[in-house]
Amino acid sequence: MKRQPFNDSLILRWLARCMLLLIVWLPDIPARAQLEVFDESPGDKDMFRSSTLVNMQTVQTGVPGSWEFHIRHRFGYVKADQSLIRNFLGTDGVANIRFSFQFPLGSRGMLGIARTKSGKTYEMEGKYRFLDQSTDNRRPFALAVYVNVACMSDDFPPVSQFAYFGDGRQRFTYELAHRFSYSSQLILARKFKERFRALLIPSFQYYNLVTPGYQNHRLGLAAGGSVALSTKASVVAEYHYRFGRKPENGLFPATLGIEFGTVGHSFSVFVSSSQALNTQQLEWSTPYDYTNGEFLIGFNLRRTFWKKAKNEKG
Repeated sequence: MKRQPFNDSLILRWLARCMLLLIVWLPDIPARAQLEVFDESPGDKDMFRSSTLVNMQTVQTGVPGSWEFHIRHRFGYVKADQSLIRNFLGTDGVANIRFSFQFPLGSRGMLGIARTKSGKTYEMEGKYRFLDQSTDNRRPFALAVYVNVACMSDDFPPVSQFAYFGDGRQRFTYELAHRFSYSSQLILARKFKERFRALLIPSFQYYNLVTPGYQNHRLGLAAGGSVALSTKASVVAEYHYRFGRKPENGLFPATLGIEFGTVGHSFSVFVSSSQALNTQQLEWSTPYDYTNGEFLIGFNLRRTFWKKAKNEKG
């Protein structure tokens, strides 16, 4: 087993301060009318209908004066044969699900909390968009940063009493720090004409504890896009490449689906090759062999709630 050098107590204190800031600051954000702050046909500042494409982050951070509830659900594994019907599109299989709440910080920032079924994982995430694409193309793309800290709360798997850390000297015992993993991402987005929007995301993931033979860190590069079919529907696609050690089957996670959106919500349904629901898990997962007809069906749901202004009654 390999151990990490990060100081998790500092990270936890930083997260506590961020949450305190969120609780104190959010109630003072003025409410705005829905149609004034969100256009069903996104412009340069509203390139995408949600803060996520499918698994990829977008440059969206939500609307000031609101908060968002997200559900990400992945049904069980199926194959393009009779099991597709026998397992009823994968709904009979083991599913994975993630619930999250996101709170805009001004017009460019966001803080969120989440819980994922896999590993009984609790997460805190933050995003900040510091560059918007300009209509005159002087700024040809939008730019944002995203960070995620996850804590696995499930039971650790049993290990032999003769297990040692990677140095081969100290006998291995589980520690609180081993439950944590981290992700940081640089999000580049560009709108091409009126219908096509593209995403490119280099990312860095770090697990405090990995199995022997694996590195604690991993670099990834994700690419995705959205093609508008109308003001309320788009085709979405993603592909996640990782550097270094590749999945056992030599394939990388891929997704193809369709997204629907209105002022207050968005909904997407898709086929994907991975059940992972955060970037750390996604970059460490071995996807299903989609070249052999293996896949799963999933959906994402985002619902936006607007807060009432202080002088608004009822």
